[in-house]
Amino acid sequence: MNQTLAAIGLSALLLGSLTGCAGSGAGPDASADPGLLAADRDANPIGRERAIREGWEQVAQGQADRAAWRETVKRIAWSASNPARTRLVALQTLLEDDEADTRNMAGLMLPREPAWPVIEWIGDTAAARGWTDLTPALIRSWSRPVVEPKDPDRPERRALVAMHGERDLARVVFSVFAQPAGEGLLEERRRTDAWALLTRIDPDLTETRALLAVLAPSDDALIRALRTAASDLKAVPRTAEQLEWLAEMNSPANSAFWEEATRAIAQLDEEQLRGFELRHAAGVRWAASQRPQWLLASRESLLADLSQRLAGRRVYQRQSGFSEGMAPDERFVTNAPRMVWGDILLALIADEAVQSRAVLASLFEQADADRRDTSTEYGGVLDWRDGEFVATSYPPRPAQRMGDNRFVASPELLKDGATALFHYHFHASRPNMRDYSGPGEGDDQYAERFGRSCLVFTSLSQDSMNADYFQPRNASGMVIVDLGEVRRP
Repeated sequence: MNQTLAAIGLSALLLGSLTGCAGSGAGPDASADPGLLAADRDANPIGRERAIREGWEQVAQGQADRAAWRETVKRIAWSASNPARTRLVALQTLLEDDEADTRNMAGLMLPREPAWPVIEWIGDTAAARGWTDLTPALIRSWSRPVVEPKDPDRPERRALVAMHGERDLARVVFSVFAQPAGEGLLEERRRTDAWALLTRIDPDLTETRALLAVLAPSDDALIRALRTAASDLKAVPRTAEQLEWLAEMNSPANSAFWEEATRAIAQLDEEQLRGFELRHAAGVRWAASQRPQWLLASRESLLADLSQRLAGRRVYQRQSGFSEGMAPDERFVTNAPRMVWGDILLALIADEAVQSRAVLASLFEQADADRRDTSTEYGGVLDWRDGEFVATSYPPRPAQRMGDNRFVASPELLKDGATALFHYHFHASRPNMRDYSGPGEGDDQYAERFGRSCLVFTSLSQDSMNADYFQPRNASGMVIVDLGEVRRP
């Protein structure tokens, strides 16, 4: 058989392996058919890895088609269902064959790659070979929050430090964020993921604010909104979802809210602005018109007011629904030290809202509807409108209904609730859910992602619910204020 026929034969076998053909555990003989063995997921990994290398040797000797071989081996490298060690052999062999194409593939893989050995290989290879064009991909990968490894030990961080230096790490991430987005969702994700990472590596945003301040004038809407938020609202978003929230809050449709909030926040002193976040702006705006004396009060004064209100109320500690350990302590004495001035203000406003007969009537009606609908939890936004508190329901869209124990915020809720005081939802699938009274793990993650002050109403009976205020966690953990039992009017 001449070389042309040999190349055609191996190419056909390589391409045929892409259709899902799988042999026995022993697999075919690698020397006769390396392409088929390499693609056989049931074969011994050592044999598959040897076949990858032998196939490359045939390509190098001109005995097989390079494009067909690379396509098969690239599929092995891409697929997370293959063993990590086999994928690493595939990546290393592809790299030795064609560095430019492999570098491009690695950059596309990295943002969603789940296997740590593969992430580490890409990061170390990028650092060793000076692939600085993979910087955005490394940042996107690092932006994904995980329990382990911790940020200082992440392989993406190690690669970025090797390429750019540790001192300039925040500046490098900021530069990826600040570059205006091109066309498409991936470009938007590049920016929002970079911002989410910035808020982790620069938690007080000191360096980020300084970089924003010296950034050249730009027509970029996101940069303008961030600068304006830092100046007017004394806060900036911390997650990709909060960036989208800021864009909506800063839209022309909400210009009156922005102006009123800016004027109110300008009255606050340094203590009141400590730990200030975007969610506090709606509370300060409300207080300026409805409780101006609260804007003159210290943290200790507001705390004493809230403590007096809560004294003697019947409250319910959550008992169930956390995967590890006990549910967070909901006692006020435990949570109060974790609250800054703006948090206490919002808890006071929440307590005002849940005393409203109109609000309670609406909430109990919505809880009844939630109990009848087993496809989802219900929720909405609680705000001040036309001189009174209003609880507006936003049931999830049909495609967002994840079962009777989960609430998903619809796009309509996020858009219409951009300037609202609170997001809320129910635990009301049964009349008595007192063991689940208070926010759960998913609720904690919701508050963290969207950066909102929240309320959860848990059914105790047909005519009573427990109300809990909660907010994004801080360094000390979750912050929960049990507002006590409320009854159907």
